[in-house]
Amino acid sequence: MAVFLYAQNYELVELHMIYRTLIYGFVVSCAMYAITYLFVKEKTKTGIITSIIILTLFNYGVIYDFAESMYYKELWPFKSIHRYLLVLFFLVTITLIILIKNKIKIGQRINYFLNLLVIFLLCFNTVKIIFLKTWFSNTSISSIDNVNEIRYNTNKKLPNIYYMILDGYANQHILSEYYNFNNDPFINFLKRNQFYIADSSFANYYFTSTSLSATLNMDYHNDTLESKFDKLRNNKVFSELKKYGYKTYRLQSGYAVTSGLADIDSVIAIKAPNEFERSILKYTICRLDDIFGFIPYIRLKSQIKKLDDIELLANVSPKFVFIHIVSPHPPFVFNEKGERTFSKKDNDNSWEPKEKYIAQLSYINTIAKSFIQNINQKDPGAIFILQSDHGPYITSKKSEDVFKARSMILNAIKFPDAFHYKSLYRSISSVNTFRSVFNLYIDSTYHLIPDLTQGRKDLEDSPVFKSKVIN
Repeated sequence: MAVFLYAQNYELVELHMIYRTLIYGFVVSCAMYAITYLFVKEKTKTGIITSIIILTLFNYGVIYDFAESMYYKELWPFKSIHRYLLVLFFLVTITLIILIKNKIKIGQRINYFLNLLVIFLLCFNTVKIIFLKTWFSNTSISSIDNVNEIRYNTNKKLPNIYYMILDGYANQHILSEYYNFNNDPFINFLKRNQFYIADSSFANYYFTSTSLSATLNMDYHNDTLESKFDKLRNNKVFSELKKYGYKTYRLQSGYAVTSGLADIDSVIAIKAPNEFERSILKYTICRLDDIFGFIPYIRLKSQIKKLDDIELLANVSPKFVFIHIVSPHPPFVFNEKGERTFSKKDNDNSWEPKEKYIAQLSYINTIAKSFIQNINQKDPGAIFILQSDHGPYITSKKSEDVFKARSMILNAIKFPDAFHYKSLYRSISSVNTFRSVFNLYIDSTYHLIPDLTQGRKDLEDSPVFKSKVIN
């Protein structure tokens, strides 16, 4: 499973991320074989039964994703997917084990065939990894903007840049209109700390990968989804900043989308499963953590604690710090005081109940305020970009309302020189964020481009979006 998943996501995953998974998987498999042998007393049947159990445990999340997609397409009738899926998996697994143990005679030919099949699949995926990694490393990502080359003015002192993404954070108008929540205290805090608030700002795409890829490449997509991932990983903002002497840092997010970014000098590690391990857990029986929420709670707690390490980088200059906090995006694991709170309904795609979204958002406001205050004190001349990659999903009778909530974003920018705010405007979209920064502080020739809702069709065609529109 680990080798297969790595082969399928080679462009997002580093090799070192899979070591613990392989070691733990081997230990668990051996232990499971030993326990099964105590009951079966026959090596061949023990091997097959152990394989069935492992196959079941390591593919539970895959079947869950399929059932969930069917639910959004109204082809699966049960909302409580885990409840029915667990019963189904248990019955099927127990039936197969009983049949193999008591009813079916296993010959050596079947055993050889199964062993050869496993070896073939392992070799196939290993060769695929080697080939794709070699091809991928030798393939350069073409520049999106061939006309505009950055001209660096050596007479200007380069400012430090902090780019903090709060995943799924709603625009203040959306919070007021659809959540009946007044976010003015937080917005006013940002204004007092010299942030420009683009209060009518919107994202150009509405999923994290495509939205951040466009933002960090400062242009719209005109290629395949795979190429969008490649360009996110090898984005133009990081590579250009590296050319001009910036030290680049990334706080781990626990999500594969923002892992493996190129041109990173240092990764600030968190005490939680890495991006690959999280993907593995998602596809296994550990997907039942949807019911408990331990993993996202540990991940977010560790990220918040590691913000202190970023504050210790004050003496490094110039630097670019990339921070992706996967919150207030569900699952909702915090209340407004930062206390753990979770229910089985608060999974990755459950943006309701609204009060839980607001509670987690309120706590993230507290964390962001503390971090911003500390950075302002230690690094007052820095550029600070506080932005969401997209908004939340809401449920409405009007598709336009669902789109509006998802597309409008928090977009707050702090420049060292307030007079530079005249180049910004209330409806500036995220694709122009770094065009503005490069124009003003690195003397580039990037002109601002039209602000477009380029990813609207992809969003409206998605099953989740359709499920949010009540007929």
